[in-house]
Amino acid sequence: MALILGWGLGNLYVVRTRDAGRVLERPLRRLLLPVYLLSPPGVLFLAWATASEEWQVGVPLAPALASGIFALLFLLPVSFARSAGRKR
Repeated sequence: MALILGWGLGNLYVVRTRDAGRVLERPLRRLLLPVYLLSPPGVLFLAWATASEEWQVGVPLAPALASGIFALLFLLPVSFARSAGRKR
């Protein structure tokens, strides 16, 4: 779930900021990054909270690890898009 959310929303952020680059000013794009990066892990924490108590006790670091995986895979397409934009 974290893999799909991270990669998908990272690419969505790149597409939306690239297409809206002429409309959105740079400070507004900087404000969108934390929204895209920090909002979806709430879904991961919600999924963990609905799991059985035995599973939660057995894997207490699951939300933190899922958030880390999400952040890593979110930032990959964002960093690639920024580095590709500089070469042009």
